[in-house]
Amino acid sequence: MDIETIFLLGFFTTACFLILQIIKMKYVDNEYKPLKELVIDGVIVFTSTMISAYGVLYMNGSFKDFMNVITESKTLDPAAAQVFTDTPGF
Repeated sequence: MDIETIFLLGFFTTACFLILQIIKMKYVDNEYKPLKELVIDGVIVFTSTMISAYGVLYMNGSFKDFMNVITESKTLDPAAAQVFTDTPGF
């Protein structure tokens, strides 16, 4: 996972958030917020996404491990598991 992927994740998350905010303002609230507030909210969402994606992907391992924790699935990496099937050498 490289930094470009994290930036794309942040960009798409922010874009989805802003689109949903505009739809909410138009159909639910029936009043529009100033553009300045939307930009500030977008910057907060982008920054939060970048920090959390960096933390998850670079500090705690891969995204697969992250999803295993979220879904509570008990999967093992066969390459990482070492099993001794021979008689002990002592």
